[in-house]
Amino acid sequence: GWTPILPVQPIPDEITPRVMAYVQPRNDFTVTLRSDLAKDADIQILQIDQPPHTPVIVANIYNQRASDDPCSWTLDRLVNTVLPYDLLLVISGDWNLHHPLWSAD
Repeated sequence: GWTPILPVQPIPDEITPRVMAYVQPRNDFTVTLRSDLAKDADIQILQIDQPPHTPVIVANIYNQRASDDPCSWTLDRLVNTVLPYDLLLVISGDWNLHHPLWSAD
């Protein structure tokens, strides 16, 4: 089976997380929620360890404006997050971007 990983634990009653990962447990690697780096319902930072390979950080975001401030997006919060500089980094997620080529809005 698959194990869900939520971005923050426990989830406060008034918060709906918009990012999530599923992991199928295996003996040859581990996936760890890095809540020491971010505690945000729209940012999930995972560390994947598979010795002898270099660990990888995966930052999964749901890019949502937090208020009426045009500079208050999830990506702005991620940019201000201190991430390990000595590990590989993958940034992915729902960027909430729109363009006439792929969006009717």
